[in-house]
Amino acid sequence: MAKRVTKSSGATADKGAKAPSPTYGPDVRVALFKGDDAFLRSAYTDKLRAAIEAVGTPVDVIRFDGATAPAADVLDECRSFGLMAQHKLVIVDQADEFLKESDDEEEEQASPALKRGPARPRKRDLIEAYIQSPTPGATLVLRAQGWRPGRIDKMIPAVGVIEDCEAPDARKAAGALVRRAREAHGVTLEADAAELLVERLGRYLGPLVQEVSKLATMAGPGGTITVAHVREMVGLTREEEAWGFQDWLLAGDIPAAMEKLRELLEVSRVDEVPLRFTMIDAVKKVHAFARAAEKGVSPQALAKEMRIWPPDRAAVFARAALKAGPRAAADLVARAVAKDYAGKTGGGDPTLGVETLALDIMLTLSGGPAPASRGAR
Repeated sequence: MAKRVTKSSGATADKGAKAPSPTYGPDVRVALFKGDDAFLRSAYTDKLRAAIEAVGTPVDVIRFDGATAPAADVLDECRSFGLMAQHKLVIVDQADEFLKESDDEEEEQASPALKRGPARPRKRDLIEAYIQSPTPGATLVLRAQGWRPGRIDKMIPAVGVIEDCEAPDARKAAGALVRRAREAHGVTLEADAAELLVERLGRYLGPLVQEVSKLATMAGPGGTITVAHVREMVGLTREEEAWGFQDWLLAGDIPAAMEKLRELLEVSRVDEVPLRFTMIDAVKKVHAFARAAEKGVSPQALAKEMRIWPPDRAAVFARAALKAGPRAAADLVARAVAKDYAGKTGGGDPTLGVETLALDIMLTLSGGPAPASRGAR
């Protein structure tokens, strides 16, 4: 039976206290690793295997695809003796699919007259029966991206371990990267750099850990991974590239902005939809700053209310607002929305629509003549 210990050297935990951490090793008969982060599911599996091998027990790993594997095959593997290794690690991926009821079983639930005979037990019944009497020398590992709690969750702690493998939130993911950089690579990952990594790659730890490994090599032993390293080595997502076009759009250099737009469309293959959206967002902000200036509201106060980050970007919108004024800015928002609607309803070439929208915005904000075709295309 799997042992469970507390920080107070095995003393019984008080009611309401934090649940004790499970002890990993060959006594773990069943493990459930559930959650959407594949890296965590794999990491806990590696931790379990290493703990078994650490006591001198060779391990044989057998894998099953839960979407197709019969329960009898999985349980036969758990109960049979290995030819070489002394301990079996029987892994069932997509365990949620493995235990999912078939169409026949759903019909039985809908129609009580359809009763299951003793010769047709459900997979879940078979697994529950196995958990009640697991085989020594084997560990059944159930891994699932999605999981519906049931009796199995209540039964496993008596004979094994359950770990939640949900992707952490952005703050926890950044903290985990800082620790991993220090402990696994001997380098310092600045907190701001870790946050930027999560912002660019998302919360799932697999891609993040790989990127930290590359950056650690770049920084060298004892080095420091900075924001500059992340910006240099970790590319922007297409969505981020689209949002970055706002600064080009409002900078006042029309040739440079149009060149950047062609690069986004032809080289980075950014879709027209997010580009139109980011331009609409830009002119809406310009209109908001124009109205605020008219009412005497400071750009800093509006930037805080609109959550513009970093705060100094507010100056970009404020300058454009002073050039356009509230009425022209409102007119520009209406034209941008009309252009977006046309692009979503087959009104003309989408690439040409994005280019003419960008040119319309920049000419309006610079005080020059707008393109001849301002309406929806």
